[in-house]
Amino acid sequence: MWKLRSALFTAPAIVLATILMGCVSLATSVWDRTGFTQHRVARWWSRMVLALGFVRCRVTGIEKLDPRRGYVLVANHASYMDTPAILSSIPLQFRFFARKGLFSIPLLGGHLTRAGHLPVIRDDPRASLKTMGKAAQTIGEQRISMLLFPEGGRTPVQMRPFREG
Repeated sequence: MWKLRSALFTAPAIVLATILMGCVSLATSVWDRTGFTQHRVARWWSRMVLALGFVRCRVTGIEKLDPRRGYVLVANHASYMDTPAILSSIPLQFRFFARKGLFSIPLLGGHLTRAGHLPVIRDDPRASLKTMGKAAQTIGEQRISMLLFPEGGRTPVQMRPFREG
């Protein structure tokens, strides 16, 4: 029964929510170059996706985060729901480290750049070091946290070794 619900309701609803909120976020990125509005839209999207997927999150220790500070957030990436779970649960402004290839996708790439997300070039240690320096500057000056999935993508049941870059 859950497979039928997923195929007929959940998956199409998540796709529609993603398209709708993606358009809203893209539109806000035209006038908000800080990424703050895009992050708020992403949080709304993440809550919608979790609700449509009947996913409940339980968060512990969130009170230890100081919203006036910047952090490097590190998480494993075991499912497609990791990003919405993190976006909806962590009450900080943060940006992602994302694969460089995503920045070359029309519309998405420009949006990622305007929102303040940073590209990771796995095959070029010098470029990766430059990206890490920019992230450190963002954390230090703007107090915006950075999220990294160190395994380099979604993982099977067990964590894979961290990837360089």
